[in-house]
Amino acid sequence: MAIHGFYSSGSGIVSAPYLRAYIDFGRLRITEEVLFLVDTGSYNTCIHPFDAARLGIDHRRLEENPLVQSSGIGGTASYYLEPATLMLLENDGARRFVSLDVQIAQESDAVARRNLPSLLGRDFLNLCALTVDHFNDIVRLEPHNVIEGFVLPPIRA
Repeated sequence: MAIHGFYSSGSGIVSAPYLRAYIDFGRLRITEEVLFLVDTGSYNTCIHPFDAARLGIDHRRLEENPLVQSSGIGGTASYYLEPATLMLLENDGARRFVSLDVQIAQESDAVARRNLPSLLGRDFLNLCALTVDHFNDIVRLEPHNVIEGFVLPPIRA
């Protein structure tokens, strides 16, 4: 089965592919839904300051974690590595789980001012077949069997 995303829409912005996923930071006792930009150019899945604040991440609790530098089109930034589990819902109600080290942006005025979206990177995307078709409004992930999954009743809103 497949996990479907969508294209953003907004005036003056080129629309981009997004996907909703639940993220569980067990050590931090945080489980929330995050809207991720599907970014095949990012090596890693990243939580940027807007979402970190919304999730209630206390950066003081991250200070003992490994700090890594990540470079991209916007420059270089520092990120803490934090173990997490992503959960995505398939159309048939199956839930897919993957555990990975997520990068959480270090607090800084320069990064926070840019209001960057959180990124779903290749550490996760490489475990799936990805279809991105703007013309036909399709954003679809089809997880390979390496991702844990099982069918449960759908989550009701």
